[in-house]
Order: sequence, then structure tokens, then C-alpha cells
Amino acid sequence: MTIFVIVAIVGLAVLLLSVFVDGIGDAFDLGGGSGIISGASIGGLISGIGFGGLLGSTFTDEFWLIVVIAGSTGLVVAAAAVVWFRWLQRAQGDEADAAISGIVGGIGTVRNVSSEDSTTGTVAVTYLGAARTMQFIADAPLKAGALVTVTQIIDPETVRVERSDST
Repeated sequence: MTIFVIVAIVGLAVLLLSVFVDGIGDAFDLGGGSGIISGASIGGLISGIGFGGLLGSTFTDEFWLIVVIAGSTGLVVAAAAVVWFRWLQRAQGDEADAAISGIVGGIGTVRNVSSEDSTTGTVAVTYLGAARTMQFIADAPLKAGALVTVTQIIDPETVRVERSDST
């Protein structure tokens, strides 16, 4: 019975680490991101076998029945882990959605303009649903409060803008 407790704890640790710590279970992900053969499913299988073995050994002393209960419980928990893993992946969203290149074409508001050069300053743009202040470079002079369209990302903190048609 002690062996089933150890197996259940190890499997649960693998399952939780694979799901909550990004990259830990990636070595086991042989299904191309499907989750079928992943750290989560392997952890679910192992912990299910441990919990099923505990459950089976409390009801019977028949070895073959304990093995059947442990194996079927392991498969059920592994399937649940795959469903959970896929759901968490979908909830995370696509990496392309988080790319900073998504601000190109977006509208921003000029916050301030450099006193030496009115074609540079800071602009507030929306990135991942939140306002972000970045440096800007423009081809024409701009004033604070002007609406601009982001046309290019120069570096992670600087964008090229042009006056928006809606101003």
C-alpha cells in the first residue's frame, strides 16, 4: 500500500509541474502540443495508477483486481489531464496575439513632444488591452494630444507613427 502512496505523490507532482510550470513537461510532449502524450498525461496516468491502487487495495486483496482498478483509474485520470492541459493551452491564447507587432496599424495618442524636435516624443498605444507609453518618430511635426497610427516598430520601445486620418 505504501508503494501506491509514493506512486500517487510522484505522479501528482509530475502532473502539477507539467501543467503549472511552463516548459517542465515539454520533453514528454510527443503529440505535437495535443497533450495526448505529454507531461500532464503521463503525470495523470502515474498518479491515477497510484490512487487506483490505493482504492483497489482498500476493497480487495485480489492482485488482478487491484491491477485492473489501478490501470483503469490511471487511464481516466490521464484522459482528464489531457482535457485539462488542452483547456489551459486554449485559455493561454496564441503567441501571435501577444506579439508586439500587433500594435502596427493601431491608433495612439501623442503624450508629449520633444522641445527640440517636434517629430519625436512619447505616444500612448494599446498593447494587450493596456495603455503603453513608447517613444515615437514621425515624418511630420506633431502636437501633444494628436491621434496617430503606428506604422512600424523600430525597437521594443520605439515606434514610427503618422498622423491619423481621424484627426
